[in-house]
Amino acid sequence: PFWPLLNLHHGQKPPPLAFREQGITGMARSEPIFSRASRALRAKREHIEENIVSDSTRLIAEQITAAVLCALVAGFSYMGFVGTEDTCPDHPVTLKGWFAGMAISHLVAAVLFSLMLLALLSIFDSQVKQMRAAARESPAPSPSPTPSPTPPAPAPAPAPTPA
Repeated sequence: PFWPLLNLHHGQKPPPLAFREQGITGMARSEPIFSRASRALRAKREHIEENIVSDSTRLIAEQITAAVLCALVAGFSYMGFVGTEDTCPDHPVTLKGWFAGMAISHLVAAVLFSLMLLALLSIFDSQVKQMRAAARESPAPSPSPTPSPTPPAPAPAPAPTPA
């Protein structure tokens, strides 16, 4: 049991039995950890899918913008790396080393943003396929065979009376 690790002083009693059975985190041991994790992942996926449906265009635009901007900063950093001479002293990092680090880190970030965009598009694609399959399965509403009632024609105007 873990309760001896609680650093009990002389004369203190151990925690109640219910606390010992649940563990330090307070989660009951009756539910397996993989079911808690799968439930949490399912809830997270539902939240992501909800965001994709409501803000799909904005999310895609943000991912593309982030990837392009990181790639541009990586390109400018590489240009700075190439244009800097090795004799440029600086402390604690040389200027050439700093430009190389910036170029590599932003290039990695651009690749990661691109991978996130691909993941987002694959989730969006699966949702579109599900909607198309649901649309194929449900019958299309047929037009009503009865014509809609037309309003009655107005009565003719009375003839003018002679004066």
